Amino acid sequence: MVWLKYQDPNEDKLLVQQPTMDWMDAFPHKYGRVLNTQALYYIVLSKVGNTKLAEYIKSIINGETQKYLSLYDNKLGYYLPWAWKNHDTEREQEEWFDSLGNLLAIIGGLATPKIAASILKYIDKSKVNRPYPCKALWPPIKPGDKEWKSYFALCDAREPYQYLNSGIWPFIGGFYIAALVKVKDNKKAQSELEIHAKGVLQELKTRDIKDSYPMNEWLDGITGEAKGEPFQAWTAGAYIYAYECVRRKKAVFFD
Repeated sequence: MVWLKYQDPNEDKLLVQQPTMDWMDAFPHKYGRVLNTQALYYIVLSKVGNTKLAEYIKSIINGETQKYLSLYDNKLGYYLPWAWKNHDTEREQEEWFDSLGNLLAIIGGLATPKIAASILKYIDKSKVNRPYPCKALWPPIKPGDKEWKSYFALCDAREPYQYLNSGIWPFIGGFYIAALVKVKDNKKAQSELEIHAKGVLQELKTRDIKDSYPMNEWLDGITGEAKGEPFQAWTAGAYIYAYECVRRKKAVFFD
């Protein structure tokens, strides 16, 4: 916690990071006040009993105070993936939908009930949860988009609906189901869990071996075909977590 305290160079209580410093690595490019990091920080502060700071950060992120630092965009209906400095009327930020960051905000309590409902509505409307839950981001980032960086052409996410570029990451699907349970939509959580199971239990067809290779790293964002590496602990762990949330009808560890 002491180390985290020193990741606040602007002394506004929000953590700041450099590019490539979270699970998404170098795609997409994000820095400054990153949603995923703020959501995790809020969870940690709440768990260690620093509720005063946690609630202060929540008020900033949700735009209740110091709106120039807020990550919630009322028009879009979800949290921005990251934002940095303001330059007169413009701010360094991007507007693609970060699935994991928004879902962590719901599960951990950073999102208000109204914001949580708006995020889940967006996921349904944009089909971020299809063919299986959930795509890592939406929409795909393509050459010519303002978010595109030249080095993206050399990485695994260079093609739309592949890898982190709107590919499906089953471990995020587990958090999606937990978020549904968090807002008490248990019926939908049950149905999404059944769809999720079909995605994580399918075999990786690219292996020239007869053995089964389930629990894959990621799936094609259009066809749902298994990709990446099999036997992923975070895929299996998030599936078990989602199953337990549905079974117990509560967001385990957070309710």
